[in-house]
Amino acid sequence: MDPVHIDVGETYGGMMIGILFASLLCGAASVQAIIFFRTNRIEPLSHKIPIAFIWMLDMLQLCFIFSATYFYVVQEGPHDMISPPFIWNFKIQILMQVLIMSSTKLMYALRLWRLRRFTFKWIPVGLTVFLTFDFAIGIVFAYKVFTVRLLHDLVYLHFKALVVVSMCTTAVTDFLVGGLLMYTFAKSNVNLNWTNSSLTMLVAYFVNTGLITGIFSAAVLISFAVSVYNPVFIVFVIVLPQFYVNCFFSMLNAGTYFQTSQNSSGPSITHVLPYFHDELGFANPLLGSTIDSHSPPNSSAGVNLKLEAIPTSVEVNIPTINEIGLPLFKEGTNPEASFKDFDLCIIHYVGFVYSLLYGISRLKWWYRPHNMRPLRTFVTYVGDVQL
Repeated sequence: MDPVHIDVGETYGGMMIGILFASLLCGAASVQAIIFFRTNRIEPLSHKIPIAFIWMLDMLQLCFIFSATYFYVVQEGPHDMISPPFIWNFKIQILMQVLIMSSTKLMYALRLWRLRRFTFKWIPVGLTVFLTFDFAIGIVFAYKVFTVRLLHDLVYLHFKALVVVSMCTTAVTDFLVGGLLMYTFAKSNVNLNWTNSSLTMLVAYFVNTGLITGIFSAAVLISFAVSVYNPVFIVFVIVLPQFYVNCFFSMLNAGTYFQTSQNSSGPSITHVLPYFHDELGFANPLLGSTIDSHSPPNSSAGVNLKLEAIPTSVEVNIPTINEIGLPLFKEGTNPEASFKDFDLCIIHYVGFVYSLLYGISRLKWWYRPHNMRPLRTFVTYVGDVQL
């Protein structure tokens, strides 16, 4: 089989463009993550760990892409264009993509599970089965990628059918998640009077259902059918996980982004990113204050820390699509208790590690169990104190 000559301008150019857009989207995801953590300070730590995990996966995947691009463009350069190796950085970032996409879709399914009372209970269960199948196909695909040695072997993949099936299941599950969420919102009789703009309502539905990820997943499948070395395909593959993370964080922050006016006498007004539109007197969640629109600038009356009366309108108690089903995890009544639970989790985790190492010590002669006796004593003592 003759080696394939790689077009530097198309292949490496697509990598550079993909890195540029991925970096911008990763920065946007980081800003959204900070907004989430700042506006949900009272949430227990156990509720924030899954969000932080997805955020860390997103940044770690971008680091692998950076290192792979540096190897091909700077370190390798145009000297070995006939048979460049398919390095491990690119291989492991595909596994990172599978983890990111599956984790975000699992969070969407969790929101659907919280809204199961409005629809059939078998819908979130059936969706979980589809997502499990999608995740299994993705893991098998990531494993097969580790068997590729050279970059030009991607053209002659012996598991090309598996790649197509993986991309198809990814796109289908994206549209399935978005469609089921849209159906659930329609059945839940959410408040539709929070805005008088059809465009804003359409954007809110796209943000809360994640349908935009399905569109980009379908675009990846179409570009793959054209050519593996197509720069459009390379850009979409690099950028795709960033779209998943940004759409997911946008769903979590939808209640913050879409702030509605509490004035019932006039039409509803919606602002996106109210941090840049504080002239109407909206409360800024990041600052914890309310801006008075009638106060002169740079005056002490510009920030009003008094709590305003909540309108008694019935529509206020009806959630919109930006709040229904959120937060994804059960709200805690005592945030301080979460720290104690977290300490107990650490103790149980250390105990599990000790048990695992002790079991290994029975199989490995070079391991010395007596070295773990101080750790065992510490875990037992701390556990007795906590309990």
